[in-house]
Amino acid sequence: ADAEAKKKAAAADAEAKKRAAAEAREAKLREQAIAKKQAAVAAEERKRAQAEARAAALAKQREAAEARQREAEAKRAAAAEAKSKAAKVAKAEKVLEKAEPSITISLFGFGGGGG
Repeated sequence: ADAEAKKKAAAADAEAKKRAAAEAREAKLREQAIAKKQAAVAAEERKRAQAEARAAALAKQREAAEARQREAEAKRAAAAEAKSKAAKVAKAEKVLEKAEPSITISLFGFGGGGG
């Protein structure tokens, strides 16, 4: 009877150990699953942050390019305006040069009818 009781106790002990080991394995698997999920979430957040950073950088580049373009257009417009002003001045100077001889003539009475 004593040996029988010892055998039962040993069997119960072995069963308890098996159950404890199985529970430990399940707990470990659960923890691993949770860790995997957390890692996946973190990776997703990292990806999203990187995408946002890329989008922000692209927007900044686009803004800079647009600003450069506006600046270049303004310079072109200013240059064109300066050119047109220079052309007007040159034209006015030519008109004055042509007019000068007749002005001096009429001032001094050299025109054919003075006297």
